[in-house]
Amino acid sequence: MNRPFLPLLLLAAVLATAPAAAGKFDCRAPEAALETAGELPAVAAAKRAGTPLRVTIVGSASTGGAGTSAPGKSYAAKLAAALARRLGIPVTVEAHGRRGWGSEAMVEEMPDIVAADEPQLVIWQTGTVDAVREVAPEQFGAALLKGAEALKRARVDLLLMDMQFSPIGARLIDFGPYLDYMNWVAAGTASPIFHRHAVMRAWTEEDRFGAPGRAKADQQAYADHVHACIAELLARVIDDVQAATPAR
Repeated sequence: MNRPFLPLLLLAAVLATAPAAAGKFDCRAPEAALETAGELPAVAAAKRAGTPLRVTIVGSASTGGAGTSAPGKSYAAKLAAALARRLGIPVTVEAHGRRGWGSEAMVEEMPDIVAADEPQLVIWQTGTVDAVREVAPEQFGAALLKGAEALKRARVDLLLMDMQFSPIGARLIDFGPYLDYMNWVAAGTASPIFHRHAVMRAWTEEDRFGAPGRAKADQQAYADHVHACIAELLARVIDDVQAATPAR
C-alpha cells in the first residue's frame, strides 16, 4: 500500500464507522483515559488573575477539521468556548493544522508560530503522520523532546495530544512505540497529555459506532459530534491540570 495515502484511508475508516444516531452521540470517556500528570502554570496564572488566555494548536489534518461538515465544526474551533466555560475567563485559540505535517517539520516551524501567536498554552497534536511514514520511533521521540524543551524554555505551557483510533488503522499501523514516546516525553517534561487514542478506542470497544457505508452527510455529522466531544473533554483535562498546578 502507498503510505502517503494512508492518512486519508485512516480518516475514511474513522468516519465510515458512524453511529446510528450521531445527534445523540455520548461524550463520556473512561476516567483512566482522561487522567494525566504534568503542570500548566501559565494557564493556572491566567485563571487566578482572571486574564485572557491565548492557546495555539499545532497539528495535522484533524486539527483543521478534516472530515467535518465545516471548518467551524473542528475541535480546534470549538475549544475556545468550551475552555472559557470551564475557566471563566476569555479564551482565544489559533489553530495551525496541515495534512502530512510530521513532528520534525512542526518543531522547525514552532518558534515562528509561537512568536506570532504569543500563546500561554500550546496543544501539540501529532504522531499519526510519523507512524504512517514509519519514522523511527526514537527519531520521533527526539523531535518531540526537542520541541517540548524549547517551549518550556520559552515559559509556554505544553499539552500533548496523541493520534486518533480506528480499528482499520490499528490493523495497518503499530502506533504503540509512538504512543510510548509521547508518554515518555510528557512525563520527562512535566507536560500533560490528552489521550485521544485511548478515548476513541474506548468508544469503539463500547460499540458506540454503527455499521460502515453511511452517506457522506451522516459521516460528516458523526465527525462534527466527535470533534465537539474532543473539545469538551480536552477543556476538562486542561481545567483539571491547571487546578492541580501549584501557585508560583
